[in-house]
Amino acid sequence: MNLLLALLLAALAAVPAAAHKAHGPEDLAGVGLDDSTGQKLPLDAQFTDENGVKRPLSAWVDRPALLLPVYYACREHCALMQENLALAMNQLALKPGRDFRAISLGFDPHEGPAAALSAKKTYLKLLKEESPPDSWKFLTGDRKDIKRVTDALGYRYKFTGDDFAHPDVLAVLARDGKIIRYIYGPEFLPFDTGMALTEAARGTPAVSIRKLVSYCFTYDPGRKTYTFQAARVLTAAVFLLTIAGMLLLLREKGPPQGRGGRA
Repeated sequence: MNLLLALLLAALAAVPAAAHKAHGPEDLAGVGLDDSTGQKLPLDAQFTDENGVKRPLSAWVDRPALLLPVYYACREHCALMQENLALAMNQLALKPGRDFRAISLGFDPHEGPAAALSAKKTYLKLLKEESPPDSWKFLTGDRKDIKRVTDALGYRYKFTGDDFAHPDVLAVLARDGKIIRYIYGPEFLPFDTGMALTEAARGTPAVSIRKLVSYCFTYDPGRKTYTFQAARVLTAAVFLLTIAGMLLLLREKGPPQGRGGRA
């Protein structure tokens, strides 16, 4: 039954496409992502939330986190990515605020709390259930601290005259700021997002189905998604069937018969 469920989940996996609005080659030069998986973000970098409260990033990365670099004036891919993030969060078994936190990180130093608050009012309403106010934070910062974090992410973007050219990517972080996975947008598959969050929370108790799924799927950096490991599952199934067969055989033979009792 568990194997059938894992196979059904595999059907949800697809390769997410990374795209952006049309820019010329000169605009895109230098724009991209340097994979920094396993590296840690500078959690002492200071950012201001949508309420005007300034704190180190560690105040919000205190549990597994989905970190989405955006600029709030963007009405195209940044808006689409935040909408898609809300849709993905709606389909997760994990609960925002309790199991993880979402963070929109504004990388335009000219934007402040007012822009962040406007974005929060827009995207928090897309969540199907009322979430705690701090389950999705919208941050802004100064140029120095923004650069510290984007450099650590390997996130390369630039201003092109009237907007920013930037990668469409979501970073999944462990509670110590370690980069666990990148999920490429503008769409974020709930399956990939949930799997990455499960990895980010590794070492804490997990329900059995998530343990099963973690075994059946591994991250493919080439395809930028999780792939079903048929050989691994087949090997495990053969092993379990062999053990079951041996137990059944022993049961049918019954306990060994002792010699007769006293005359």
